[in-house]
Amino acid sequence: MTVNAVLDERTLREIYLASFEDAVKQAKPWTVMSSYNKVNGEYAFENKYLLTDILKEEWGHEGFVVSDWGATNERVKGLAAGLELEMPFDAGSASIMESVQKGELSEEVLDQSLERLLSVVFKAYDSKKADAMYDRDAHHQLARKVAHESMVLLKNEDHILPLPKKGKIAVVGELAASPRFQGGGSSHVNPNKIDDMLSELARAAGEAEIIFSQGYKLAEDAIDPPMSLEAVEAAQKADSVLIFAGLPERYESDGYDRTHLSIPANQLSLIQEIAAVQPNVVVVLSNGSPVEMPWLDQAKGILECYLGGQALGSAAADLIFGDVNPSGKLAESFPKKLEQNPSHPNFPGEGDIVEYREGLFVGYRYYDTKAIEPLFPFGHGLSYTSFEYSNLTVDRYDMLDTDTLTVQLMVSNTGSRAGKEIV
Repeated sequence: MTVNAVLDERTLREIYLASFEDAVKQAKPWTVMSSYNKVNGEYAFENKYLLTDILKEEWGHEGFVVSDWGATNERVKGLAAGLELEMPFDAGSASIMESVQKGELSEEVLDQSLERLLSVVFKAYDSKKADAMYDRDAHHQLARKVAHESMVLLKNEDHILPLPKKGKIAVVGELAASPRFQGGGSSHVNPNKIDDMLSELARAAGEAEIIFSQGYKLAEDAIDPPMSLEAVEAAQKADSVLIFAGLPERYESDGYDRTHLSIPANQLSLIQEIAAVQPNVVVVLSNGSPVEMPWLDQAKGILECYLGGQALGSAAADLIFGDVNPSGKLAESFPKKLEQNPSHPNFPGEGDIVEYREGLFVGYRYYDTKAIEPLFPFGHGLSYTSFEYSNLTVDRYDMLDTDTLTVQLMVSNTGSRAGKEIV
C-alpha cells in the first residue's frame, strides 16, 4: 500500500516495463490497471510519467486506466496523471467537480478522461451478442492443452517417466486429491469443472493399480506420524511412488510476501521418509513460484506443474503416463537457496523504501555474471524424446543495438516419440 520501489530508468524499461509494453502494443487491451505502490517516489496511480507519457503517448494505449481496488490517494491528481476510473467506486467525483469549478483542473482533461471511458463502454455494448453461448467441454480441452505445454519436466533420472501402465503405483499427498490449480486472493475464479490428480491418474492408469495415501494435512505444517507411516508403508509395497507436493495457498497469495522458499515441513519430511524405503520416487509439484529442493537427489523424477488451471489433473496424468510428451521450459531460474536470489540483499528494504540495487542483473543475468549455478536455469525443460540442432546461421555480424538480426537453424526430432521443442 505504501512501499516505494526505487529503480533506474534502464532497469525500469528493460526489465519491468518490457512485458507490459508488448501486451499493450500487440494485444491492445481496453483497460490497464495501476498498482498500489509508489514508483520512484510517486504513487503509480498518480504517476503521469507512467500513465500518460509512457502508456498513452509512447505506447498508444487508447482505452482507460483503472485503479486497483482502493488504490487511490488524491483523486484529482490521479485523474490529471491519467487515471480514468477509481474502483471499487469513484469516491472522488465531488473533488473532481470542485477542482474543475475552481479552475485547478481543466475541463479538457476531464473530457479526455470521459471520452476514454465512454469509448470502452460503447465498444463493449457494440460487442454484445444476444444468447451468446460457448462450448464448455471444448474450452476445458483447451485448458488441458495449455496445461500440457506449461508443465516442465525438471528431472528424469533412469527415464523413470513416463510410468508404465502396469504394476502398483503409490500416490501420496493431499494435493493429489485437493489440487491447487490457481493463485490466491483476488485472482480466484470459479471454474465449471476441476480435474483432480487422483481421479485422472486412475482414469489413465490402464492396468496399473493406484494406491492412495494422504500423507500430510495441507492446512497445516505439522507432521502427522500415523499419516506419514501409512504413506511410507504404501510406498514400500509399490513399484513406484508419485508424491504430490508444493505450496498451499496460505504460503503465497496477494497482500503479503514469502519469507522463505521451502515447502511445508510435513511434505519435506514425507519425501525424505519415502525416499529412504523406495528408490523410484517422482515428485509432482504444484506451486506458483520456485521452491528449494534439498531432496533433489532423493527423487528420480520431478514434474513442475505450477498452478495448472482447471484441467491440471488430466494434463498431469497425460504427461506422467506418456500420452503427451512434455515440452514446457522454465520461464524463470530456480535458485538452490533463497540467499542466491539477486534481490535477497535488498528486499524488503528499510522502512517503506525498496531499492532495486540489482538493476538489470535479475534471473539468468545475475547467475551468469556471478558464476552461480542455479538449481534449474531459465529455459530448462526435459522431454521424453530427443532433439538435434544444426545449420545455425546469422545474417549479419556488424550491427547496432537498433538493428534486426535474423537467426535460423534446423531442429530435428531424433528420438522415438512425437514431441515439441522450444528453441
